Amino acid sequence: MVPARSPFHDLRSVLAAMRKDPKRTSWVGGSLGGPDHIMVAGLAKAEGVSARKVTYVPTGGGGEVLNLLLSGASKVGISTLTEVRPQIEAGKLRVLAVSGDKAPEGIDAPTFGELGYGDESVVSVGGVMAPPGLSDDEQRAIVRVVDRMRRTSCWKRALRQNDWKDVWVPGKKYGALVDKQQRQVGQALTAVGLGS
Repeated sequence: MVPARSPFHDLRSVLAAMRKDPKRTSWVGGSLGGPDHIMVAGLAKAEGVSARKVTYVPTGGGGEVLNLLLSGASKVGISTLTEVRPQIEAGKLRVLAVSGDKAPEGIDAPTFGELGYGDESVVSVGGVMAPPGLSDDEQRAIVRVVDRMRRTSCWKRALRQNDWKDVWVPGKKYGALVDKQQRQVGQALTAVGLGS
């Protein structure tokens, strides 16, 4: 996203500016090495730019992201929709692209995948985990309890209130997703100089 007055009107124009001058096209987002930072590193890599050359300003969250964007201290921001939706709806911020497979309700922007950057999208994934050593029956019982919980009206309300998407990936499929994300995160952290 960018401030409404920004000269950038799409992600491609931001990335073109980043290719030309990675230091000057400053990005602001969450913590150093977090999902936002990893996404910027992935976009830089996709554009043939060293992630170490890109200016990324880490913050503690949405309030700081908004302040740095709206003041002009940073050119482009990444944040969760929950933290910035009011500023988008007020017309102070313009969304250029969204991660995930489709734009959330009320957001008129293409997805990273539609723009050809689907591999660079980092989606925060929450899950229920247990210690190793559970039997297959114990694992199945936990999956059944969580499945019942996600069907409740309380859970559905929490999804709407937080602009979350309900993705059900139980058992071994969830483990495979976590493994995939660990590899993606490890590669991105190495690219920005935070990994080994």
